[in-house]
Formats: sequence, C-alpha cells, structure tokens
Amino acid sequence: MKKTIFAVAVLILLNAVGHARAVEPSFDCAKASNRVEREICRSDKLARQDLKLSRLYNNVMDKLTDDVKAETKAEQRAWLKSRNKECNLYGNKAEQCLMELYRERNTELSAMMAFDSSNVSTDKELKILRITPKGNDVPAGRQVVFQFDRPVVPIGRMERDQKDIPVTISPLLNCEWRWLNTSALACQLREEDAMTQATEYEIVMKPGITAENGARLSREVSHSFTTTRPKVTCRLICRMIP
Repeated sequence: MKKTIFAVAVLILLNAVGHARAVEPSFDCAKASNRVEREICRSDKLARQDLKLSRLYNNVMDKLTDDVKAETKAEQRAWLKSRNKECNLYGNKAEQCLMELYRERNTELSAMMAFDSSNVSTDKELKILRITPKGNDVPAGRQVVFQFDRPVVPIGRMERDQKDIPVTISPLLNCEWRWLNTSALACQLREEDAMTQATEYEIVMKPGITAENGARLSREVSHSFTTTRPKVTCRLICRMIP
C-alpha cells in the first residue's frame, strides 16, 4: 500500500515538472483572473512577449517626465482592456490574436525608447532612419512605423488627421495616424482594417515634413514590403489522389 502511494506521488511530481512553464509572464499565473491571462500562462511564446512588454513599459516610464507619465499609464490601461476584449477567444485564435497585439504594442514601446536626445542629428536635412515592416513574408499586421532621426513634434496631442500626413500607401490602408513619440510616426489599423495576406504594399512619403529644429524632409522616400501567403493545407482531396 505504501509503495503504491509513493509511486502515485512520484507520478504526480513528474507530471507537474513536465508541465512546468519555461517562461513566467509579468504577472502571477496563480492569480490569473481571466481567459486571456490564462492563455498567456499556457504559452511560453506569449509569456515572453508579456514579459518583454512589461520591461519596455517600465523603461519607458522611467524616461518620461511626470506630466506625460499619467497619459502613458492611461494608454497602457486602455491597451490591456482592449487586449482582454479582442482576444477573448479559444485555442489558436486566442494565441494568434495575442501575439499580434503584443508585437504591435512592443513595437510602439520600443519606438518610444529609441529616441535619445543626446544623439539628435544636427544635419539640416530631416531623415527617416527606418520604416517597418520591411522585406518579404512579413505578418499581415496592423501597424506601419516611420522612425525619424530627430524630434518632429512636441509632446502633446499625438493623433493626426490623414490630410496632415504626406504619405500614400498602395493598396490603400485605412490608417489612423499617431505619433508614438516625438520622432516615430505610425499608421495604426483597426482589426477590421488589417493588412491583406500575400500582398505587396508600396509606400511613398513626400517631402515637406519639418522637424522641431527646422530641418525638412527634402526628398521623396519610397518603401515596400510583402505580407506572408496563407498556408494551404491539403486533407481530403490529397488523400484521394493516388
């Protein structure tokens, strides 16, 4: 009898070890309060993204002045609320939804961390350091980011109207324009307006944008990227082919 109890205890212990998480998210999984948090706790990939977001957010907050911290904190709370609503799904759909949202938010926070006032360019010409996404087979996401080499706008109202942004994207994207920080401009897309798979997007930014120090973007900038093709699976028909 004692041997049986011992064997059962060993099996339970081994099972617990086998299901131990390789990565812990930023919160205590024992206190996960909703389906989204439980989904994050079940996935090492999502846990890594959550931990990355937490670290980025804390680093960003450390850099901000007190008058901007409150706005950023409110924005983060709104993002968490939106995450819980949009990704209140099951299985693979929940994981895909969460991965997309985390990658976008981490890109935003990374852009906010990227600007360092001690490295501001003194050239008379405003330049774009990078545009993301780039390349081929990129996920069909919901954000395009333009990173400039110096502050373009002051901290304050970060949303912008389409008519104020000299950018064309083809095929057309229904962008909601917003400055992520003083030097990073983003085209943000709602869920229903996300990019299309297997599509080449061409972007042109026309001259005219002026930085805080008076430097102007004097040349047209072109950029392109291609989204991933959908995976095709062959089931019943393939089985019928000899």
